[in-house]
Amino acid sequence: MICGITTAPRPGGVSYLEKTLRSLFEAGLFGSRVTVFAEPGSFLVEQPTAAHLWQNLLRRGNFGNWKNMAGVLCRDADDQREKYILTAEDDIFLSPEAIPRAAAILEKLTAENENIGCLCLYSSRKYQLLAAGRSIFSLSKQELWRARSVGLEGACALAWPVNSLKAVLESKTVQEWRGGALLPFPEGSPEIAHVDTCIGHALNELGLNPYFMNPCLADHVGEVSAVMPGKTLTEFRRADSVL
Repeated sequence: MICGITTAPRPGGVSYLEKTLRSLFEAGLFGSRVTVFAEPGSFLVEQPTAAHLWQNLLRRGNFGNWKNMAGVLCRDADDQREKYILTAEDDIFLSPEAIPRAAAILEKLTAENENIGCLCLYSSRKYQLLAAGRSIFSLSKQELWRARSVGLEGACALAWPVNSLKAVLESKTVQEWRGGALLPFPEGSPEIAHVDTCIGHALNELGLNPYFMNPCLADHVGEVSAVMPGKTLTEFRRADSVL
C-alpha cells in the first residue's frame, strides 16, 4: 500500500502533519510509500519518515490537490505494482494496526465480489446513525458496514483498490465536479471543495460501495479545518471508537 497526504495552511499556523506522519510511520508506511502533497504556505515539519514531498507552486485548492494526488498515486501504484492506495488528510492519527487490517479487509471484500469502492479508515459517529441492517462481517471483533449515505462524512483516510480509485477519477462526477450544485465554481478554480461529497456521488454513479468499520482504524484530530476555517471538531466529526 502506498499513501498520499494533502496538506494546506490553517489559521494561526496550526499543523497536525507531524503527528499524522508519525502515526503512518508507526503503522508501517514510510519512505517511498508516503508522499505529502502540499499547498503553498503549508507548514512543513522535518519529516521523520523520509516521506516524499510534492510542493504545489500555485494553490490547487481542496479538490484540485486531492485530484492531483489521486492521479499521481495511481501512476505510482502501477509503476510499483501496488494493489492498494491510502488517500489521507493531514489531521488523522492511524492505529498501529491500520495498514495490515485495512489490507486484509480489502482482500476479503475483493474476494467476495463486494464491488468495493473504498474503505473508510476513519468512521464518523454519524456513520453509526446511518448504518442499515447487520454488519457485512466481523474481523477480530471489528464490525464492517456499507456506508448508506451518498456523500461521505469526510475523506480523512480512505483505502482504495487501485482500479477503484482510477474509476472514480475517470467518472463523470469527478470530471464535472465544481464544488456542488449550491456552490458551483469555474473549472480549475482553487475554491472547488467538498471532496467527500464528490467521492460519494462518484461511487454511487459507478455502483461501487464505500465501507466503514467500528472500532475504526483512524481518528480525526484536527481542531481547526484547513478547508473551512470556522469549522471545528464536533461530535459527528470524531470517531466513536478507535482500535
